[in-house]
Amino acid sequence: MASYENVRSRISIRLNGGTDQNGKQVIKTASVSKVNGHMSAQDLQAVAAGIAGLLDLPVMGVYKADTNALVE
Repeated sequence: MASYENVRSRISIRLNGGTDQNGKQVIKTASVSKVNGHMSAQDLQAVAAGIAGLLDLPVMGVYKADTNALVE
């Protein structure tokens, strides 16, 4: 029976970088790779909050991206 196996995971924290000279919003991203793919949402939120505390810009959102392999 086929299933998915986590190969790698990373989190991206989107940051509000203000506006540029044309008034357009600037979005910056801080990424962390080699994240445990089986991390719970609550644990992920705690990690992101810790990282966000080290950054100067306000957080707009936190995203987790997984790469999975199809295995039999």
